[in-house]
Amino acid sequence: MKKVVIVFLLLGMYCCKKEKTKATPSQPIVVTPASRDNTMTATLNGKTWAVTANQTSEAYISQSVYTGNPKQYVIGGRTDLNLNKNSIHLGFAYATGTVALESFTNYYAAYIDSTGTSYPAKTGTINISLMDTSHAKSSACDKFKATFSFVTSTIAGVSYTVEQGRVDFEAN
Repeated sequence: MKKVVIVFLLLGMYCCKKEKTKATPSQPIVVTPASRDNTMTATLNGKTWAVTANQTSEAYISQSVYTGNPKQYVIGGRTDLNLNKNSIHLGFAYATGTVALESFTNYYAAYIDSTGTSYPAKTGTINISLMDTSHAKSSACDKFKATFSFVTSTIAGVSYTVEQGRVDFEAN
């Protein structure tokens, strides 16, 4: 009987044993709307930045094209429909695959802060997985899907790190 009591006591202590939890760095929240086009999300200096709908009263993803050689496309996500602030802009020539961001040549990116100051990417990449320029829905880019990350140039002692960026755009 003593052995049975000891076994139950040991079993009880084992089951109630507190687990040691390792401190893990907090992960940024990533907005991932289910099967929804017209989203642009990123982690901006460790905080979530997102435009999760197109042409709402609060957010907007725009696209444009500039003729030249090569032709330049721009996708911009803004958190305020009427202001070009708190926005991320990606510029690129027609391509798919991973391309390095350059200083406003064929591939570039920029973050525009709440004051309207533009911080161009100093280093980074865009990985373009889909680009449709058939012009069935838009004069610029009908569909565009990519991931991106970049670190901006420093202006007046301030720079931004944009990580885990994702854009999934389809013209209406």
